[in-house]
Amino acid sequence: MRLPTFKAPYLPHMVLFISLCAISLVSLNSGLASAEESDKPKLTILIGVDQFRASYLPDYNQMFTGGFRRMIDQGLWYKKGIVDHAPAESLPGHTTLSTGSNPKRHGITSNSWIAGSATGEDEQIKATVPHVDYDNPILGSAGSIGYSGHNIDISTIADWFRAADPNAKAVALSVTPLAVMYGGRPLPTTSENHVYWLGGNGRFETSTYYRDEYPGWLDAFNQEMAGKYLDKLVWEDTVPVKFHELAREDDVPYEHNGIHTAFPHRADDESDRTGDSLKNWWLGRFSPYQNNALFDLAKESVSQLKLGQRQSADFLSLAIKLTDRVGHDYGPNSREQLDVIHRLDILLGDFMTFLDTAVGEGNYVIALSADHGAPNITEYEQANGRQSVRVTSSDIENSLSTVENLIRNYQGPRHDLPGLIAAQLEREPFVYKAMTSADMQDPSIEDPTILAYRNAYRADRVRTYPLWTQANMYGQRPSRYHPSVFGVTVDFAYQANIWTARSTHGGAHMYDREVPILFYGNGVAHGTPAATAYTRDIAPTLAKISGVVFPNTIDGRVLDLR
Repeated sequence: MRLPTFKAPYLPHMVLFISLCAISLVSLNSGLASAEESDKPKLTILIGVDQFRASYLPDYNQMFTGGFRRMIDQGLWYKKGIVDHAPAESLPGHTTLSTGSNPKRHGITSNSWIAGSATGEDEQIKATVPHVDYDNPILGSAGSIGYSGHNIDISTIADWFRAADPNAKAVALSVTPLAVMYGGRPLPTTSENHVYWLGGNGRFETSTYYRDEYPGWLDAFNQEMAGKYLDKLVWEDTVPVKFHELAREDDVPYEHNGIHTAFPHRADDESDRTGDSLKNWWLGRFSPYQNNALFDLAKESVSQLKLGQRQSADFLSLAIKLTDRVGHDYGPNSREQLDVIHRLDILLGDFMTFLDTAVGEGNYVIALSADHGAPNITEYEQANGRQSVRVTSSDIENSLSTVENLIRNYQGPRHDLPGLIAAQLEREPFVYKAMTSADMQDPSIEDPTILAYRNAYRADRVRTYPLWTQANMYGQRPSRYHPSVFGVTVDFAYQANIWTARSTHGGAHMYDREVPILFYGNGVAHGTPAATAYTRDIAPTLAKISGVVFPNTIDGRVLDLR
C-alpha cells in the first residue's frame, strides 16, 4: 500500500486536507452546534446519476412507482438544478457533487487535460486522465493501472464526515472508477477505506491507494456475481406498454451501431467475445443488472459495516453509470433509456425500503443529482426539423490542420497566438465559441458561456475535448500544435454531437447543465422550490443536515430544505 502521507508527491495534498479540516472546525454553523444528536440522520447518502437530464423526472413522472415516486411525493425537488460549470463532463461533475466546489477549485477540470502552454519538440503530448493512478495498481493485479482521487486538490464530503468523527465510516461505490471521486483521502488504517468499483474481471475491486487486502465480505459478495448478474446476457424491456409512448419508437437507424437498435438486446450480438470475457464486458457495458449489483453491494455495505446503526453518523455514495452508457449510444428519449430509468426507480425504491428496516425510517437522508445532462441525437433532431450538427473526425482534423499551419507560419509574439487561434476556430460552423486563457481571467467579460467555463478553467489543466480525432487518439495524444497547448478551449455549436458517440455532452449549453436535485429523509420537508440550486450546493447541505462541519472555502451554499 502506498499512502500519500508517505510519498513526497502526495504531501501537499495531505497538508491541504489537514488544513481544510482545521478550517472546518471554525466554520460550524451556530444552528448545528445546538442540534440534538437524535435529530440528525445516522446515515447520509449521496447518489450521483451520470448523464441524468432534468427533463427525465417530469417527462417520466407518471411511470414512477418506486424510489423516484417516494422522493418526488415526500421529498424536496429542485426542478431548477444547474451544473454551474463547463465542460459538463463526468469527472468534474461528480467531483463537484462530492466536494461542494467548482472544478477550478477542486482541480478536476475535465475528463482529460494537458498543461496549457506546454512546450517541447515531441510531435504528440500525453494527456492526463485525472483518476488514473500509475503508482497504485488494482489490488491483487500487480502491474495493472489503478485509479484514485489523487488529483483532487481539496477535501470531499467523505473526508468531512471522518474528520468530524474518527469512528465514522465512509463508503464509495460505483460500477466504474467514478467511486474514487467520492471516496476522499485514504486513512492510514487501510481496513477502514471502502472505495470499490466493478472491474473488467466481473468483480468489485479497489486499488492499493486505498487498501492492502479485500475485506472478507466483499470477497463473498464477488463469489456470487456469476449466478446473480454475470450470467444474465439478455436485456429485455421491462417498461409497461402503456408507458412506451413516453419515449420515441424503438427501432431507429441512428441509435447505437445502426443494427442492434431494438429490444431485446443480447450480449453475443454486441461483441465477438465469448465465455467469461463476454459476461464481464456485458455487465460493465449495457447489462441493466449492473445497477442491481451496485444496489445489492450498497445493501451489503450497510449490513456488514453497520452503516447508520452505530453512534457515529456514516456516509455512503453511489455513482450510477448506466444512464451515461445508454445515453451516449441510444440517446435521450430512447426506449432503452426509458427502461434504464424505470429499473432505476424500482431499485431505488427497494433500497429505500431496505434502509427503513436496516437503519430506520427517519434515520437517513438521501440526495440525488447528476454530473451533467446531454443533447439529443443529431439525426433525430434533423429528422424533426430542428437545429443540430454531426461533427466528424475529418471535420476536426481539417480544422486542426488549419490551426497548425497558422502556428507554423506565425512570426509574431507568442502571446498573440491564442487570440489568433481562437479567431480561426470560430470560423468553423460547428464551433460556437473559442476561449483563451485571457478571456478566462478578464473580469469585465460577463458572457454566460465564458462564465461557465471560467468555473472550471485552469491554465495548467486545459481540456482537449471536443477537438478529438482518430489521429490524436480521442484527445489523449494531441499534437503540440493543438489549441489546448496554447490554453484555448472550445464550445461547440448548439446540439452538436461529435463522431465519438450518438449523443455527446461536454459543453456549456443548458441541455448539458440542467439536472434534477432531490433530497429525501431526515431534515427534509416536502416541496418543489422555485429557486435555482446548483450541484455544488448538495455536499454542504448534506453536511449541515448531518451536523458535520465543512470548509468555509468551498463554493457551494447550504440550501433551505425546510
